Amino acid sequence: MATGRIFPERFPRAYIHRLASFFLDFRATLDRLATAGGNPLAGAAILTPGPSNDTYYEHTYIARYLGLMLLEGEDLLVENGEAMVRTIEGPKPLGVLWRRIDAGFADPLELNAQSHHRHAGPS
Repeated sequence: MATGRIFPERFPRAYIHRLASFFLDFRATLDRLATAGGNPLAGAAILTPGPSNDTYYEHTYIARYLGLMLLEGEDLLVENGEAMVRTIEGPKPLGVLWRRIDAGFADPLELNAQSHHRHAGPS
């Protein structure tokens, strides 16, 4: 958006496409998935490791842009097998939790043996 405002004459010729429609569709999909379990009050959120993580700014920006909650692990709990968000009004249902990780950490067996994103299951 900023580039388009600064260089309005060059922007259309550069074959740059705005991503706003993608993000609107993405948000609508998250909302549909969040309520797919039958709970119309279930929400969607982004899980972040917190401010000390080098991608925290990105997590914060995307959460604000999409209007999603930005949660850390201690913000979550499980009640009766359902993911819940701790709020001052009490636990609220969570239908979708998006956890963004760097591609290099997606498969620690193949890409990065130092990944701390491994699941806690048996080895």
